[in-house]
Amino acid sequence: MASIIGKVVSGRSLLPLGDTVVTATGPEMEDEKTVVTESTGIFVLSGLLAGPYKLHLEKEGFHVLDEVATTGSAVHLPMMPVEG
Repeated sequence: MASIIGKVVSGRSLLPLGDTVVTATGPEMEDEKTVVTESTGIFVLSGLLAGPYKLHLEKEGFHVLDEVATTGSAVHLPMMPVEG
């Protein structure tokens, strides 16, 4: 099994974003896993089949972020705050 490791930060301040919901969806669509970032913004999606995954990130007060990551990679994901 494979994994994706990442860190979620504010795109404005670069501070880590804890309690961000990260959902990874694999190419077979039924291969989906959800985790929540630690206070340091770090997350680990483990137990994945090897290959590319669509990452969907949600946190209150920030725009939704969709990215693609491949297992075995470490990703840095900045989320932009909602203005207003």
